[in-house]
Amino acid sequence: MQSVLDAEIRSRNDALRLKKKMEGDLNEMEVQLGHSNRQVAETQKHLCTVQGQLKDSQLHLDDAIRSNEDLKEQLAIVERRNGLLQEELEEMKVALEQTERTRRLSEQELLDASDRVQLLHSQVRPPAPGSRSTVSAGRASRKRRYLPTTSSTCLCSRFIMGASRAQALLLPK
Repeated sequence: MQSVLDAEIRSRNDALRLKKKMEGDLNEMEVQLGHSNRQVAETQKHLCTVQGQLKDSQLHLDDAIRSNEDLKEQLAIVERRNGLLQEELEEMKVALEQTERTRRLSEQELLDASDRVQLLHSQVRPPAPGSRSTVSAGRASRKRRYLPTTSSTCLCSRFIMGASRAQALLLPK
């Protein structure tokens, strides 16, 4: 009986030791569970913060993409406008060259017409007033040397009209 009693006491002591060990393990597990729960809560807060930052970053990225597309469209418009302006500039350069050539040609025609008019005026110069004998002699000599006809008169007026037109072209508006 004593041996049964000793065995029972031993088993009771073992059970108490085991109970204490299990209670200690349980307490330790509860502490670990508390730490884990706190870590989960902190991780969830951090996750919410990161998700908010991700949403903000996504919105910022969307805005940047939209503004990049807008800038691309504006660039295309500016490039088209630049192309049109370049074409217009080339056309203006060609027109300027043509105008410059026309101006030089008109100036040359004006000089030629002025020379012809001076030549015609020198050929048809009236005599000095007051000398009758020279006037009649001058008229007679002119009639012999140069007889103005309607064609030469028309030619003279054409040169004068051409010179006036050329001068009108050269005068600033």
